[in-house]
Amino acid sequence: ADCWVGGWTPEICCSAPGAKGNPLCWDSVFTFDRCCTETEEGIQFDLRRRNFVADMVRRGATVHFDIRHVSGGRTGAVASRALSARSTVLRVPSTQVFSLKSVHAAVIEASRQNSCDAHAVLGLGLALERVNPSSVLADWIKLLPLTFANVLWFSARQL
Repeated sequence: ADCWVGGWTPEICCSAPGAKGNPLCWDSVFTFDRCCTETEEGIQFDLRRRNFVADMVRRGATVHFDIRHVSGGRTGAVASRALSARSTVLRVPSTQVFSLKSVHAAVIEASRQNSCDAHAVLGLGLALERVNPSSVLADWIKLLPLTFANVLWFSARQL
């Protein structure tokens, strides 16, 4: 049987926060371990997440965690070494930060006219980045869990 039918994807099932990914994906046949760590699609998704972190480091980020599956445990960010209470876990150069300053002027203006709060402005800015073919953020937006922020996952029709 195939894990990735009926609209289920590694992006939906393997990256959700919590133990063993998104619990809505699994039953007695389709499990996190089988689908996310043993299928080509699950392995490729994990590789894309690892490459994302490696690319951040190449661009100057300080990263002291790995994004990976832990057998019998949780999925997500795992410390790559012992860290003290005040250690830096993630530091990225300003070119890798998406903030209110990054949001396109048209989105800022429309958000101001509609009295949107900062969270909505950022969400709308990321939604615009998602459909922008020249965006440097589009690749990593696809790696975020669907539950990260619902504004990132508008359907193509809604966008």
